[in-house]
Amino acid sequence: MCTALLLGLPSVHAQVPEGAATANGLDADSIRARIDTLQTRTDIVAGDKQLTLENLQTALARLESAQAARKLAGEYAEALKQAPEKIAELQSELARPQESGPRAQANDTDPATAPLRMAALQIKAVSLRTQRRALDESLRSMASRELEARQELSELRAQLEKRSDPLPVDASQLLVDSNQIKDDAVRQDFSARIEKTEQEILSLPTRESIASAQQRLLGRELDIVMADMSELGRRMDAREQEEVHSKLERADAVVREMAGKPEAVMALANENRALRQSMFEIANELRKLWSTKDRLYGQLEEVATSRKSADQILAFGRIDEECGRLLREVAKKLPGQASLERRIAERRSAIIDARVDRFRSEQQLAQAGTGAEAVSRFLATHDLAESPEVIAATRALLGQRRDALTDLRAIQGRQVEALDELNQLETELQQRSNQLRSMLDQRLLWLPSSTPIGKAWAQQVVAGFGKLVAAGNLATLWPALRESWSSRPVRPIMLGMGVLVLLFLRRRLLDRLAWLAQPVGTRSDRFGLTLGTLLVTILLAIPVPLAFASAGLLFVQPFNPNSFASAVGSGLINIGIVLFILGLFRNMCRKHGLFIAHFRWDARAVRRLGKALWVVSLALVPAVGLSGVAHTSGDPVLNDGLGRLGVLIISLALAVFTHRVFRPSGGAMTTSLDRNSLLWRTRHFWYWALVATPLILAGIAMAGYSVSAGELQARMITSGWVLLAIVIAFQIAMRGVVVAGRQAAYRQAESRRIKQREEALADAAADTGGEGAPVLPDDPDIDVVTVSQQTRGLLRAAGIVLLVLLLWGIWSGLIPALGIFNDIVLWSSVTTTASGQVVGAITLGHVLLSVVLLGLTFFAARNLPGFLEVVVLHRFDIDAGTRYAYVTITRYGILAIGLVFAFSHIGADWSKLQWIIAALGVGLGFGLQEIVANFVSGIIILFERPVRVGDLITIGDTVGTVSRIKIRAITITDPDNFEVLVPNKAFITGTVKNWSLTSQITRLVIKVGVAYGSDVARAQQLMLDVAEANEQVVESPAPVVLFLGFGDSALDLELRVFVGRIEHRLSTVNNLHLAIDKAFREAGIEIPFPQRDVHLHGLSAIGKGTAAATDPEESATVSDSGRAKE
Repeated sequence: MCTALLLGLPSVHAQVPEGAATANGLDADSIRARIDTLQTRTDIVAGDKQLTLENLQTALARLESAQAARKLAGEYAEALKQAPEKIAELQSELARPQESGPRAQANDTDPATAPLRMAALQIKAVSLRTQRRALDESLRSMASRELEARQELSELRAQLEKRSDPLPVDASQLLVDSNQIKDDAVRQDFSARIEKTEQEILSLPTRESIASAQQRLLGRELDIVMADMSELGRRMDAREQEEVHSKLERADAVVREMAGKPEAVMALANENRALRQSMFEIANELRKLWSTKDRLYGQLEEVATSRKSADQILAFGRIDEECGRLLREVAKKLPGQASLERRIAERRSAIIDARVDRFRSEQQLAQAGTGAEAVSRFLATHDLAESPEVIAATRALLGQRRDALTDLRAIQGRQVEALDELNQLETELQQRSNQLRSMLDQRLLWLPSSTPIGKAWAQQVVAGFGKLVAAGNLATLWPALRESWSSRPVRPIMLGMGVLVLLFLRRRLLDRLAWLAQPVGTRSDRFGLTLGTLLVTILLAIPVPLAFASAGLLFVQPFNPNSFASAVGSGLINIGIVLFILGLFRNMCRKHGLFIAHFRWDARAVRRLGKALWVVSLALVPAVGLSGVAHTSGDPVLNDGLGRLGVLIISLALAVFTHRVFRPSGGAMTTSLDRNSLLWRTRHFWYWALVATPLILAGIAMAGYSVSAGELQARMITSGWVLLAIVIAFQIAMRGVVVAGRQAAYRQAESRRIKQREEALADAAADTGGEGAPVLPDDPDIDVVTVSQQTRGLLRAAGIVLLVLLLWGIWSGLIPALGIFNDIVLWSSVTTTASGQVVGAITLGHVLLSVVLLGLTFFAARNLPGFLEVVVLHRFDIDAGTRYAYVTITRYGILAIGLVFAFSHIGADWSKLQWIIAALGVGLGFGLQEIVANFVSGIIILFERPVRVGDLITIGDTVGTVSRIKIRAITITDPDNFEVLVPNKAFITGTVKNWSLTSQITRLVIKVGVAYGSDVARAQQLMLDVAEANEQVVESPAPVVLFLGFGDSALDLELRVFVGRIEHRLSTVNNLHLAIDKAFREAGIEIPFPQRDVHLHGLSAIGKGTAAATDPEESATVSDSGRAKE
């Protein structure tokens, strides 16, 4: 039944087109037809249909793969058949004698056709380089392809013998047939790929020979083309130089002809000559640039050859001394990185200058005129008489000036193009050299550089010393010194004068060091003393190292870095660097130096450290000099003898130094450790680790890995100096924090003493008012201890991060395993740039860096308040609310910036996240509306600052002092000392009365009534006297008494006064009431109480014996106090 479903489909034995037929009758077209028919059927079980389709699609892919493999196998076989003829043809081409010198087409410098021929040669050179680069890559892949192909062949044969997984017993016939088709296609694919791989292995030597011959032919053709380009360019430049020179001579003749003419005309002629002179100088420069271009092309060829040699050496698969020596010779031939960087920087500066000059020429050309108007303007500007002779001379000179500017602009354009081309060549040379150098550095570290130390090593050391003092080598020093002095005579003179001045000032610097240490720890202490001491310490350490480094610079030859003179100069420079570092730290160990006087380190431990530095310098300085000379020279005799001797001496010196400084008992550093700390408990472990490390390096050098040991040793020493420098920087920063905290504490104490009386008065006034005083934190004291702890943690974290980054930069170049994180790709991201969308890989290194950034962001946001309080904000006269706002806004800013950077490293494209943010905004608008509103309101409050910490406010029915401003709500402390949380939104959308936003001066209104008939003027004066006598009433605005109206029972008066502090309001009201009452009683002025007449209608007499009411109306006057008058 299932088989019948395939009726009507092409038979598996049907005839297929030639080239598409396969064994067993399978072909791609028949399977495609089966797939199309099966997809239209609806009467098949869905599971069987899906599995059958997958089997047929797999079979189709396998058949296509097999067809492609057979095609490649046929090509390999055909190439193998034609190889003898092709090789003979190539050998014949190679045997043909190469043309000497440029071809005839390079000799023709017709101005009309020469630029076109130059463009054609440049296009051909680019094409030849592209073809040769492809052949280089092909040969590089062929070098390792045979081993890979044989492994692949073995795996294919194993897979061909492997049986497929059986189907279930109850599988449908359709599924069985499709599975059989798939298995047949898989076997055909494996068979075709095996055939292809076998043919590839057989043809590989032949294809390598053909590719090598083609590469040589392309190289020869490229050399000819480059020679033609160089010769044609030189001839074009020479021809142009001749034309420019003839024009310059004509300009000289014009200047001579204008002799006796007006001064302005002569000046115009001289200006034309100056333009032609500039052209002549540029033409000379362009002609010289061809030599530079040829040299750069030659260096690029040498780098390419070196890369090929390195690949061939590494393809040997053997690690021994000879491979290491060969690779080091390859590395030695690479251009110097420093000289390349310097030349590139100089070239870019020259390009900028040339473009500026060309822009000026264009501006001058745009303003240049030659007509009658220009002549008249020139004559009028220079107040010249309009004689026919002057007019003719001026017209001719203006025309010549325009022609000169046109020619100058053209040659300046060619100058910019030539400089750009040279800059591109040097940049390409730098990139290729750095790539090859990086590859060699990663491999040379693990390769031996010499034989292990034996009986012959002593002879190598003696031979090395002999070379140092050999007459031939010493004779090269004087020419190098003379050449350096003649090229740059000012630099050594200035450096020598600097050394002499510092030596002359040494005694004064030592006295200054002692003077700077005196105020430390006293009230006059300041952070500038520590910075001054650091500067004096640096100046004390400079003279002797600067003398050695200056002498070394005189011997260094930038264009011959491996010469004996350059090696001696490098050794002297290394000695200067080491002497400076050792001298810097030794001067810090002085009695009045940083360590003892400023950092308060243990004096005995510091003296031991200084002595250890002195002892190690005796061995370290000459050893560093020997190593520098040997390494720079590249001489195997010097490297194996003196270079290894220097490494051994440095290792032993470092071992002795670490023993004296870190020994568990009596070491310079261990004596100051806390006895309860982890470092103290593990001191024996890390002591032996530190001492053993340089000894292990010495053993590595003795085993023949002296260059590797030297590299590791240099980086280990650099790591130690970096660690010590970071510790010193941390101590200097903490010293600044301590000094700032101490100064803040002094100011707080002074502020407390000044405010004691005022606060006492305020407390008394609050007690008199019968209510608690509002909590107004007037610039609360800085908790110096807490702030110092926060700042110490922040600085320690920054130091650790900086140390990790620097150590990574020091060691990552030598340990390729450290770069493994950048090789693990997790996902890809598409970034939108100005040039379009760029796909980038997100690696594990990016994710780890993002996690580190997030951690640092949250750590900084948490510890920043203390740092800002002590280091920054205390220097400004700002209140507590302002300080709080600055700290909070800065914390939010750090979090925002940190999150942006962290997510950017993992591929978050913010231009695409805007839609997600918009969607989240809609969701937040419904779900978290109030929370977001409060958060945004909090941000607005921090920026606009309508309320601040310490402000007395009224919002709704709540009156109190703002004590905290948080992200969601503001905390208010009311007079009953209850804390009320008010959402931030209420402060933005509601009405808030701030009693102390701009000033604490507020108005009080005292209403008083006097009896009718009283002396109103007298009452007003008494009230005014009472207000002026109150100490808490301010003079401005002045108190005022107003007669506001005639009341029911009294004449209404109102006293309006202003008080200086909010907490004085209740006490002032109380005192004014008491004083006014007393003053009115003494003056006989009555303060009446309200009275009201009540008339009662229809009141009947009640009581026994009363016959009738005597009066229909009875009246009574009732006072508000409840008493009735009849």
